[in-house]
Amino acid sequence: MTPREQSSCALTLAKAVKERTEIALNVRFDDGITNRASNVVKKVLLCKPPHPHGIIWVQLDHQSFGIKTRRENVHLYTPDINREWTSIKPITAQFNVGRNKTVSVVRKQFPLRPAAGKTIHRSQGDTEAQIFVDFETSRAILHIHYVGLSRVTSIEGLNIRNLNEKKYIC
Repeated sequence: MTPREQSSCALTLAKAVKERTEIALNVRFDDGITNRASNVVKKVLLCKPPHPHGIIWVQLDHQSFGIKTRRENVHLYTPDINREWTSIKPITAQFNVGRNKTVSVVRKQFPLRPAAGKTIHRSQGDTEAQIFVDFETSRAILHIHYVGLSRVTSIEGLNIRNLNEKKYIC
């Protein structure tokens, strides 16, 4: 998509901007744009609504991710697009469905999913500056307190609700 084509993409999703998302599949291993790579949506340009065509600009949490993609897509940057943002384009997948797999379906979507709220299990491997952890559960789950409390980089960023010491398992 050229800058001229971008200028014709008048529709923007203001509600999606500033939302925390993560990459939903392995887009590019060699550049760190892989499943669960955290980011923040910075700008959305859709060109042919309601079909996914355009670019979603994200700022990846790790600036070492997306370097190759940013370099290869330098022609897409305009004065209002920060050079630290990475372009995410829609991905097309084709698969067969039905009893005999005779119907072909083509799906085109942006490989992003909301990530502002996650289960403790889904957050394994994440590191965040600030988290809110709710341990409300009727059962004791092995290691859930460790996983939930160890996602944050400092004690100041940790917010806990429903901490129940009787549910600890050692």
